[in-house]
Amino acid sequence: MRNAARTLRFTITLMLLLTAGSAVAQTVSENDRLGMYFDAGGVSMQLSSAPLYTQITICLLLTRPTATTPIDDWECALSTQPDPMPGELTVTLAGEGVNSTALPNYRVSIASPLTPAPAVVLATLQTLNFGVPSTFYFRASSPSVFPSAPLPAYHVSGETDWRATPGCFPRTPPGTYLGCCLNYYCISLPTEQSAWSCREGAVLMIRQSRSCAREVPSCVG
Repeated sequence: MRNAARTLRFTITLMLLLTAGSAVAQTVSENDRLGMYFDAGGVSMQLSSAPLYTQITICLLLTRPTATTPIDDWECALSTQPDPMPGELTVTLAGEGVNSTALPNYRVSIASPLTPAPAVVLATLQTLNFGVPSTFYFRASSPSVFPSAPLPAYHVSGETDWRATPGCFPRTPPGTYLGCCLNYYCISLPTEQSAWSCREGAVLMIRQSRSCAREVPSCVG
């Protein structure tokens, strides 16, 4: 009974997070940024503990898009540490999306284009929690629509050019960005700061990389 009650409380909390994005400040303050979160509003990058054997949902989000017309394509590559994950990882593409390239790369055409919003869900990732510290990353797809300087990107209806959508927290190798962390804290975001600029995020990653690597082997990709 106790385990069931704990699981129910966690499920309710997660549902509240998934619906509270408009009421809580997003973690990243800049436009046209890609990120991975445990909510659909772009708020929670970390889930330090969760009941074992519960399903975890992660949203791949485009936050604060500058587009005013629907989003019909996007591309990036996704990775995890550990790889493979202890539980099966499934990826569901929003808008009846279809991936036209080989995994872990995604070049997605969206059959039902997505309306711009403060946070647009491009895909959802789901896995069963086995309690293992896990990190989710993203980077430019290979090949990239920006061959000279590869970056994740998206495209909107009626435009010719693609728009770059980098992440905010760079990791190694170059061009890789931290998405989110499960079962440990991978980044210390001061509670008094409601939103981070990406310049601040880059400085924070440099400051924390050594101590983070000492504390959690999977912290630095």
